[in-house]
Amino acid sequence: MEYHDLITHRRSLRVYDSRIPAREVILSCLEAARVAPSGENVQPWRFTVIDEPDLRTELAEAATGGIYLPTKFIRKAPVIIAVSAKTDIMVNRIGTFLQGTQFYLLDLGMACQQLVLRAEDLGLGSCYIGWFNVEKARRVLALPKQEKLVCLISLGYPPPEYTKPEGHKRKALDEIVRFNREKS
Repeated sequence: MEYHDLITHRRSLRVYDSRIPAREVILSCLEAARVAPSGENVQPWRFTVIDEPDLRTELAEAATGGIYLPTKFIRKAPVIIAVSAKTDIMVNRIGTFLQGTQFYLLDLGMACQQLVLRAEDLGLGSCYIGWFNVEKARRVLALPKQEKLVCLISLGYPPPEYTKPEGHKRKALDEIVRFNREKS
């Protein structure tokens, strides 16, 4: 798919076919994430792929109960990728202290965007999930304590009858861009 089409037509997918993507396909998505840029090249990202049905069900139910019910659609996703960050990396800690910016979130954002764009390019659908029970998900996955669980990404094929919705209206460039010291 041509790059411009890829970035303008990707949509979050919340319904999935039962087909499980091959490991090679999942690894291709993760390879795209792996080569993403990161501040000082610290590469803080860690990806936990959950494609074993019983563990996937356990994770999805733990993560999407109660107030997190709006994200219960991940219970039908054939693959869930838990995205965490190593937060004990000195460069990230210094950057947060000096600038108040948690640079690992920027790094993870770039890696995840490359992952979902590669998935789209391979015919898969995906959805970022930030609204989930982080503590219960951490317990299910037994993540190391120096890793901060940041998001989940559901991954799978769209059902055969699926029609991609139109995108949400986006603001015009003149609403979001200024050059130099122009006033908004």
